[in-house]
Amino acid sequence: MSKKLDLDSFGEVIDEFLKDNVIQMLLTIPAGTMGVQVRDNTGMGAVVQFYILLQSIRPVSAAILELMKIDNTSPEWRNVVDSLLGLVRNELTEGGA
Repeated sequence: MSKKLDLDSFGEVIDEFLKDNVIQMLLTIPAGTMGVQVRDNTGMGAVVQFYILLQSIRPVSAAILELMKIDNTSPEWRNVVDSLLGLVRNELTEGGA
């Protein structure tokens, strides 16, 4: 019996790959631009780069929480998350994608 490859099962495959390998990503913003250059050591392209970025959200947001000295269950944090997600939505729809 073959397993159907949907978004969830694809994500599981990528997560396993990321977990089983040393993954490196370099983001460079050349001076005078806002054009981010993305390089990684997987050679698997933009979809895997997106999953790498997803894995970076939790440690970066934990550092923001620590700076703000609040808990991730607080209403203030939920407002911050909504604002951050709005920025992401704008980048994906209006800003550049």
